[in-house]
Amino acid sequence: MKKLFVLMFVMILLVGTVSAFEFDNVKRYDEDTKTITVRNSFLGIPTTKVADIRLDSPLNNFVGAGYQKVAEFTITNFDDYTDPLKQLELYHAISGDSIQRTIDYKYRTTETIRVNDYKRNCRTDINGTSYCTSEIIGSHQETKTVWKDLDRSVLSKDEVITIGLFTDVQIGDRVEWIPTYYGVEIREWAIWTQSLNTELKGYWNFNEGTGTVAADDTENGNDLNGTNTPGWTTNGLISNATNLTRVNDEYWTNISSSDFYPPFGQAFTVNLWYKPTNVSEFQTLMAKGSSPSADFSRYILRARGDTQLIQFRMVDITSTEQAITSTTLMTSGNWLMITGVYDGGTNMSLWINGTFEGEQSITSFLDVGEQPFRIGRVSRPSPTTPNPVDGAIDEASFWNRSLSQNEIVQVFNLGFGITHTTNFGPDVTLNSPIDNFNTTNTTIEFNASVVDITGNDIVNVSLVLDGIVNETNSSGINNSDYFFTKIVSFDTHNWSYEACNNESRCFIPTVRNFEVSTFIENNITFNATPRETSSQFFEINISTIPAILSVSASLNYNGTQFVSDTSCVGLDCSITNTIDIPLVTEGQFEDKSFFWEISVFDGTSSVSVNSSTSEQNVTRINLEECGVFTTQALNFTAFDEQNLTRIDPFLFNGNFDQWIGGGTVKRQSNFTNSSIDEVTLCISPDDENYFIDATIEYDEAENTTDIYTLRNYYFQNDTINSTSQDVQLFLLRSSSATSFILKVQDDSLLPVPGVLIEINRFYPGTNEFRVVQIAKADDLGKSVGFFETEIVDYKFFITRNNSILLETGLQKVIPETSPFTLTFNIGEPLGEPWKTQDVITNLLSNLTFNESSLIVTYVYIDTSNDLGLARLFVIRESLTNASANIILCNENSTLSSATLTCNVSTTTGFYTASSFITRFDIEELDLQITFSIETLSNIVGLLGLFFGWFLILIASFMFRFNVVAGIWSITSTVFLINLMGFISFGSVFVTAVVGTAIILTWIMER
Repeated sequence: MKKLFVLMFVMILLVGTVSAFEFDNVKRYDEDTKTITVRNSFLGIPTTKVADIRLDSPLNNFVGAGYQKVAEFTITNFDDYTDPLKQLELYHAISGDSIQRTIDYKYRTTETIRVNDYKRNCRTDINGTSYCTSEIIGSHQETKTVWKDLDRSVLSKDEVITIGLFTDVQIGDRVEWIPTYYGVEIREWAIWTQSLNTELKGYWNFNEGTGTVAADDTENGNDLNGTNTPGWTTNGLISNATNLTRVNDEYWTNISSSDFYPPFGQAFTVNLWYKPTNVSEFQTLMAKGSSPSADFSRYILRARGDTQLIQFRMVDITSTEQAITSTTLMTSGNWLMITGVYDGGTNMSLWINGTFEGEQSITSFLDVGEQPFRIGRVSRPSPTTPNPVDGAIDEASFWNRSLSQNEIVQVFNLGFGITHTTNFGPDVTLNSPIDNFNTTNTTIEFNASVVDITGNDIVNVSLVLDGIVNETNSSGINNSDYFFTKIVSFDTHNWSYEACNNESRCFIPTVRNFEVSTFIENNITFNATPRETSSQFFEINISTIPAILSVSASLNYNGTQFVSDTSCVGLDCSITNTIDIPLVTEGQFEDKSFFWEISVFDGTSSVSVNSSTSEQNVTRINLEECGVFTTQALNFTAFDEQNLTRIDPFLFNGNFDQWIGGGTVKRQSNFTNSSIDEVTLCISPDDENYFIDATIEYDEAENTTDIYTLRNYYFQNDTINSTSQDVQLFLLRSSSATSFILKVQDDSLLPVPGVLIEINRFYPGTNEFRVVQIAKADDLGKSVGFFETEIVDYKFFITRNNSILLETGLQKVIPETSPFTLTFNIGEPLGEPWKTQDVITNLLSNLTFNESSLIVTYVYIDTSNDLGLARLFVIRESLTNASANIILCNENSTLSSATLTCNVSTTTGFYTASSFITRFDIEELDLQITFSIETLSNIVGLLGLFFGWFLILIASFMFRFNVVAGIWSITSTVFLINLMGFISFGSVFVTAVVGTAIILTWIMER
C-alpha cells in the first residue's frame, strides 16, 4: 500500500513536467465563436489552458486571385510556448488531393505615419473656369494597420496576436486548410475559394435594353440612372449594351454610393468594354471626381481623340495628373476591354484586352470633394469639357481590390468576355502538361479534372489549343478527368479547357504554355555576376531527338554573336563558349542578356531555335585617380636622373588599357596633368588582378624652365592589384642628354617591332640599377633613347609581354658614327654564313616562276590551325648596290590556304622571290627562288660595258705574238661579247668587224 501511495505522489509531481509535452494536449471547439481551446491533460483529463485560437475569417473565405490573405485567426497564449504553429496541410476541397503552396505567416500590428496637411488655393478666370493648387501647411500623425512577417518559433505568455495566412491564390482555387497548432489537428476549419465576386462593389451588364435605369447586378444595389435618355443596342458584347450618343450628351450616374470612392491605400479595379462609333473626339468612359471646382478625378478612363489611344488617369494631392497611355489603338466598330488597376500602394496600371500596357507611380489622392460616379461623361456636374461618349459600353464593373493578371485575362475570356453571376459553372483543374512544359515529343496528352458542385449537368468539355477550340467531349460526365491526345508541331503553344453546364455557364481556367522542340534544355552554367573584360565560361546542355544528325550553335551575347563549341554524345550535347565580357556602357553595373542560337540538322533540312534567355549583372572595372575609389594600385613620381632629387610639379599624360581576361576587351583610361606633384591611381573592385598596357609621356611641368628632355614610359601586359606599386619617372637634363637610335633586330637581321627596351642606369653610390627610361620599338624595330654618354654605365633589357628576350651586359654609351645607333640582336648568334633551313611542319607549299607569263606564284595549305600570316616577297636585286634593291611585291594572306601571285612582266633584271609563314608572331622563311628576265646587259648594266671592253683589251695583247692572231682574237671577242649581252654592238657592226678581219687577213697573207 505504501508503494502505491508513493507512486501516486510521484505521478502528481510529474503533472507539471508532462504539461510541457504536446502529445497529451486536447482541444474543444466552440462553433458559435469558431474558437479552439487547447489544454494540457493528465490521464485524458483536461488540466491547464494552453491557448485559445479564434478564426476571424469566414469558414468559406472568398478571395481574389493573386497574392492574398486567405485566412485570419487570433491566438491568446497562456504560457510560453515553443514552435506552436508546426504544420499546415492543404487539400483540394472537391477532390481531396493534396496541394503544395508556399504559406506566409504574418501578424497584424500598427505603425504611426506622418501625413502632410494641405491648403487648397483656387482662382476663377473670367470664363468661370477654376484653377486650383494645393499647398503644404503642416502635418499630423496617423495610425496605419500593417502585416509583418511572423517569427513562429516562440509565442510568449499572455500574448494576444492576430495572424494572417498569405499565399498566391490560383484561378479556380477551392482549398481546405487543416492546421496542426499546439499539437492538435484542427479539422473544424476552413476553406478559401477564389471568386471574381470578391469585393465586387458594382456590375452593370446593361441587359435592360430600355429605360433610364441600369441595374447593379450585385447585391449592393448601386444602380445607375440615365441622363438625356441613354440609348441601347442589342449588339452588345454579351446580349444588350448601352449605346451613347455624343451630341445628346447621354450618360449614366450613381450619386449616392461611396463604394466607388476608395481612399488612398485602398486598392481598386475599374473595367468596361467599349466599342467606339467616333474615334476623333475626347471621350470620358468612366470617372469619379474628387473636386467640385475643377475637372480632377479620383480615377478616369478616357479615349483620346487626337491619338486614338486609351488613358487611365488619377490625380494626386498636389493636383498633378498621373496618366498611363495605351499603345493599343482604338478603332471604330471594334470592342476593347479596358482595365485600370490601383494596387493599394503606389502603383497604378492600365490593361487593354487583358494585356499590360503600362504603369505609373502615385503617392497620394486629391480629396477636395467627392463627385458622382459616371459612365459616359466626366464626373463634375458642370464641367468645363464634359467629353461625352459616342459609342457602346457593356459589362462595366468596379472592384474594391486589385485584380491579378490572371483574373484580368479570365474576365477578357479570349475576347468573348464574361458577365456577372453567382453561379460560375463547372470548376476546371488543369492537370497536365504543367505550365511552361518543354518536350521533344510531338504527341501531347492533355488532362484536366472537371466538376460542377452546384449540381448542374456538365454539357461539354473542350480543349482550347492556341486560342482555338480544337476538340469537344460531350459525354457529360461530372467529377471526372477529361483526356485529349494531340499531335502538335515543333513550336510554342498554349492550352486550356472550356467546360460548360446546362445553365450555359462556362469556365476557362488560366491558359498554360508548353513548347515542343527538336531539343530540350537540361541546364545552363554561367557566372551571374561577372566583371567586364573577364573571361567567362558559358555552357548549355541539351538533349535532342534521334532524328537529329548534327548540332551547331552560336552564343548571342547582348546582340553580338560568338561561334560555340559543340560536343555530342548520343542524344546529349554540350554547347560551350568562353568570351571576354563586353564593357559596361553606363554606371557601375549593367544587365546583359544572352541566349544560344541553336541549329539542328536532320539530314534534309536545318531548323534554328533560340534557347531561353539568361542574364548577367556585369560590374565595371575602374582605374581612376584616387578620390572616389581609394584602393591605390600605382603611384608615379618624377626625379632628376643625375642627382635623384624630386621634380615637382611635373607633366604627366597617360593612356591606359586594363583588362582581366584574354585581352580582347579592354577598358581605357586617360590622364592628363600639365602640372602635378604625384599621380596616384586607384582600382575598383580591389580584389582582382588587372593586366595593363600603358603609354606615358612625362616632362617637367608646363610653364617652367625647359631644362629636361621629354621621355616615355610603357607598361606591356603588366599586372596591378591592391598592393600599390611606386613608379619613379626619371628625367635627364637636355644639356647632358644625347639621343641614340635604338634598333632591335632578329638573327635574320629583320626588325623586331613592339618590344620594350628597358634602360637601366647604374648608380655606384647606392650600388643599384634604376630604370630611367622604357622605350618601345616601332614597326621598323626602332625607338629613341636619351643617354649621358661615355661616363655612365647602362644595362638593357629587351622584353615582350613581360618575357625577357635579351639582357645585355654592363656598357657605356659612346657616340661614334652619326646617326648614333645602339643595335640589339634578338635570337641565336649568326654563326656560320650558311645553315640548314628548318622544315616548317603541317605545311604544303610551292613557289614557282612562269617564264611565259612572267608571274611568280606561291601556293600553300597550312593545316596547323596556328597560321597568323603567309607572305610572298619579291625584289629586283642590284648586283652592285644592295640598297638599290627594289621591292616589287609584298602580298600576304591570313587564310589557312591561299594562292599569292606577283606579276613582274613590266620589269627586267635579276630577281629573288621568298615566301614566309608566321605562327605565334614568329615569321619563318619557307621557300626562295632566283630568276632573271632578258639579257645579261639589262642585269649588269654599266658593269657589263666595263667587262666587255676589258675583254677586248685583253684580246688585243695577241698582236704581240702574231698580227693575224690579234685580228681574229679581237673579232671573236667582239662576237662573244655581243652574244653574251655585255655590250649590244648590233648585227651590222659585228658583220663589219668580221668582214674587216677577213680583208686584213688576206692582205697580211699576201
